[in-house]
Amino acid sequence: MTIELRDQDFREKAIILHHWRQRLAQLRADVAAKREQFETENAELLAALTEAQGSVGGHEQALRVLTVAVYRETGDKRPWPGVGVRVEQRLSYQAETALAWAKEHGLALALDVAAFKAIAKVQPLDFVRIEPEPVATIAQDLGAFLDTATRAEPSATTPAPN
Repeated sequence: MTIELRDQDFREKAIILHHWRQRLAQLRADVAAKREQFETENAELLAALTEAQGSVGGHEQALRVLTVAVYRETGDKRPWPGVGVRVEQRLSYQAETALAWAKEHGLALALDVAAFKAIAKVQPLDFVRIEPEPVATIAQDLGAFLDTATRAEPSATTPAPN
């Protein structure tokens, strides 16, 4: 690939990306404006919705507490129509003891990948290879790098933003 062709490829891809970023920014601004308008026009309705959600949550909790209390007192799993008790098994254990058991038996182990990578980057581990990997970076404002004639419109073969 010649330098001229490579430059043309970069320019074409940069122009397309620049136009789509502009379109995305405009759409985000339009959505934000519509959302703000909606929230302003419907402030009372949204406040009522928030109040209703809080009330439902509080009243559901109160009914659950009453249902479990009656079950504990009577053993009745269906103390009233539409409510009931499902008895589940709740496990209680110390995390350190459970981890020791898991290591000993080679079961129920999962690697915290993010934490491991952070440790491996600062503490050399003989089984970890650190290799350079090129990662492309792209300026947020490609328009600053495109001359005004090229920035104006994408070429005829470039898909235009909808």
